[in-house]
Parts: sequence; structure tokens; C-alpha cells
Amino acid sequence: MRVIFIAILAAAVAGCVQGSSLAPTLSLPNKASGLNGSTGYRTLYSFFSSPDGARPTTALVWRSGTLYGTTVAGGHSDYPSCQNCGTVYSVTPTGTETVLYRFSGPPDGGSPEGDLVAAHGVVYGTTVYGGSYQCAKRGCGTVYIASSDGTEKTLYSFAGGNPGHNDGANPRGGLIALGNNGFYGTTSHGGSGFGTVFSVLSSGYEKVIYRFAGPPDDGNSPVGDLAEIDRTLYGVTEKGGAHNMGAIFEVTVKGSEKVLRSFDGADGADPAGGLVAFNGMLYGVTTVGGPHERGVVFSITPGGDYHIIHAFRGSEHGDGAAPWSPPILVGGTVLYGTTHGGGGRGHGAIYQIDQNGKETVLHSFGPLPDGELPVAKLFFYDGTLYGTTPHGGEKNAGTVFSLTP
Repeated sequence: MRVIFIAILAAAVAGCVQGSSLAPTLSLPNKASGLNGSTGYRTLYSFFSSPDGARPTTALVWRSGTLYGTTVAGGHSDYPSCQNCGTVYSVTPTGTETVLYRFSGPPDGGSPEGDLVAAHGVVYGTTVYGGSYQCAKRGCGTVYIASSDGTEKTLYSFAGGNPGHNDGANPRGGLIALGNNGFYGTTSHGGSGFGTVFSVLSSGYEKVIYRFAGPPDDGNSPVGDLAEIDRTLYGVTEKGGAHNMGAIFEVTVKGSEKVLRSFDGADGADPAGGLVAFNGMLYGVTTVGGPHERGVVFSITPGGDYHIIHAFRGSEHGDGAAPWSPPILVGGTVLYGTTHGGGGRGHGAIYQIDQNGKETVLHSFGPLPDGELPVAKLFFYDGTLYGTTPHGGEKNAGTVFSLTP
């Protein structure tokens, strides 16, 4: 396995660090450099719920010297229909946080679970609930635009299976930019009942690209962000596939779809967080399964060549467990990520995997007032990793943290 990982990273070094056509949330900024070997973890900000946000579950995105993110809860306390529908916020690298927008529920969005993408001077995102159409009384979800001055606009409201529609519903992943005005994403429900892949323009025009058919031949409930290589999109479904333990799929922008791999438990199960692409290679995680049944970090080529990079062993071995988001590749040689569980104290961990395939836990979360149970991807800028936890902090409403390995 170590030889395989070295070969993968050697190929990455041979290419550019940013890979091909990555979504802005995954690109390394121009100032990105090799990590300097020093250590240092700190909590930058602790959320305190209403009127502040609570439960940050999305990766941070960098724009003009400031980090942007969302919380799935907190915000408004005076809207009966949606008292905790989440926020869009900004936070400086020194920890000054500002709530830019508080969601209010239908016909506005609610619970922004998908990662943001920065484009055209604003950020684009999705909400699981809210919008103009009803799905299980909480709304079918939206695509929205938010600006640094706090202006927000619903770009598109998903319709699900409402009369006259065969649309997607409830997006649980973010958007990926492809082309000047086009974005692609997934919905966990709607379509034929198993979720969809969709495109949306900055003008608000939306189109369903593919409707999943469910097990045993197709995936069910896509989650996390898509990745793109050579104008082909790649992602994961939480369930479905031949064993109903999740699948990795590819889909062209014209809607031709293929399952690259169906998880069977031994190689991982229940993938989460989507995929990331670096230099023609795709990386992802499963929350459970693998040799130790604690989840895995994996790589897969567009041709379907799959390898387990690391199988987590859990707290009893001082290792992480249950990763919910894919790692990021820094400097073409080192992977950094988080696990929702495990670590030295059982509250999650930040880990690195070096060019030799060796995995090291850099920080074990918890107990309070530290953050707990991270689920989002890390973000790297100028020698420092930034991330969020949905729990922990001074008010147990989540944190923003930084780590300089």
C-alpha cells in the first residue's frame, strides 16, 4: 500500500498543485507553500447560537483576505417558521466573526449544509430546506447567492416531486464551478426518488442532468461535493450500489452516468463528503467499513482503480474514526483531513498522511471548550490549516479553528 501511495503522490508532484479545473473552495491560494514543521492549534471563534450561528458543517472558503462559511442552525429567533435556519458568516484569520445573513425559511432557504463556492465577487451555496416548494413541510431546498455586505438572493428553489415537476430536492452538498457561469451539484432526494445531479446558471436557470435509479445498479442519495476532471463530474452516494453501502459514480455534463465502484464493507461503506480531485486523482472517505470497520481514506482513478490509503483504527489505538469529509492535498505530497470520531479523547481528530503513507494524528478534539466532532473539509492558506467543528466551543455551538503543523 505504501508503494501505491508514493506512486500516487509522485504523479501529483509531476503535475501542478491545483490540478485541473478544481472548484474554488478546493483550490490552493497563490500564497500556499510547504508546511514549515512548527506546531500550533487554537480555537479562533466559538459560536453562541441565536442571533449568532450554530453548528458549522461546511468547509471555509477564502475571498479577499477573509474566510466565509455557513452554519446549519442558529440565526433568527423571531421567525416561527424557522427559528434556527442557519447563517452565512465571515471570519478573519485572527478570529473576528460577522454574521452576514440569517436564513428565515420558506420562501427563503434554510439549513445551508453544502460548501460555499466563491465566484463573480460573491459566494454561491445551497440550503437543504426552504424555498418556494414544500417537501415534507420544510421546503425542497435552494441555491442562493450571498455577498460580503450581507445581501442574499435565492437563485433557484427546488421543486422535488411537486405536481408538474420531476426536479431534485434537498441538496446536501455544495456547488462546483465549471465554465464562466455554470455550476453543478447534487440533491439527496427528488428525481426518481434517489436524488439527482443538476446544473444551474448564475441567471438562475436549472436543469436536471441525471436522476439516480437506486440499488442494485445505481447509487442512492448523493452527498457532499462533486469533483471534476476533464469536464467529467465525480461523486459519491451515501447508499445504493450493488450492496446498498454506497457508490462512487461519474457523470458527464450531458448526463451519461456510470458507477465506478460499489462499496462492499471490506473496502469501506457509507461514503460522505463527496470527492476532491488533484492532478487527475480522486480522493474520498467512507465513514465506516474497511479493515478495522472505522472508515477509510481512499483514492480512485477515473478508470476505477481503487486503493485504501489509510484504514482508521479508532481511539483505542490513538487514531481517528469515522471521517465525514475528504482530505486535501498540500504541496503535492501530504494529505490533511479530519475524523468525526476517534482521536486520543474520542471527540474527533485532525490527521496527516505523508508521502510515505504514514498517518499521524496532529490534534485530538475535546473536551469542552475545545471543538468536537468535525465534519467539514479543511482549508489551507499560507502555511495554516483552517476548519470548523459543529459542536464544542464555549457554548457548545461549534467552533472555527486553525492549525499550523
